[in-house]
Amino acid sequence: MTKNMLMTMLTTIVTMLVERLEPEALRKWADFGLDMLEDYIKQSETTLDDKIAIPIIKAIRQGFSIPDNDA
Repeated sequence: MTKNMLMTMLTTIVTMLVERLEPEALRKWADFGLDMLEDYIKQSETTLDDKIAIPIIKAIRQGFSIPDNDA
C-alpha cells in the first residue's frame, strides 16, 4: 500500500467519523486539541507565538462557541 493511498483512506475515515459526531462532541474534541496547542505554545521558548497564536485560538473558540474548560 502506498503512502498516498494510506493518507487517502485515513482522510476518508476521519471525515466519515467527524460527520457523524454530534456538535457537542465536536466541541469537546476541538477544546481538547486547542488545549494541547495552547499548552505547547505556552511551553515554547519563543514569545512571538504567544502574541500571535494565542489570540487566534481565542478567536476560534469564540467564533465556534468552544468554551475553554481549562480556564
